[in-house]
Amino acid sequence: MKKSWLTYFIFIGLVVIIAIAGGLWGRKKGPQDGEKCEVDKNTIRPLYEVKAFLTDRSFKKFCSIPCAHIWKRENMDKVISFIVVDEKTGQGVDSSSAFFVKSEVTTVPEVKSRVHAFAKKEDALAHAQQFKGKLIENPLGTQFIPNFEAPPGKK
Repeated sequence: MKKSWLTYFIFIGLVVIIAIAGGLWGRKKGPQDGEKCEVDKNTIRPLYEVKAFLTDRSFKKFCSIPCAHIWKRENMDKVISFIVVDEKTGQGVDSSSAFFVKSEVTTVPEVKSRVHAFAKKEDALAHAQQFKGKLIENPLGTQFIPNFEAPPGKK
């Protein structure tokens, strides 16, 4: 009888150790270890990601449109363009051609963002109607025109 109890406790102990190890391993692989926002270091959710493409041919990533807007205020001279994600399709779209809606739906709770981006005006209007929102001006601006110099001898 002592042997069966000992075997039982060893088995339970191994199950607990495996569960703890699995939990720790899963935490390292989880979404909280994804890419971080340039402004507030929050994890970037792909549907609300914003990318700023810069004159030095690098880019910065943000968790939300408000974070990208905050960063832009101090770095306007470095920006070529912003790419936002169309909430309808999940595809990237140049922010200068996107439509923006502020509605009751929170996109990124950590920054209390309620700004949504859409590639098509009809999708933006449908969201605004469904979620008590309104179209807003592009928070990232529309003045981004690439300024690459022509190669020597091509002017």
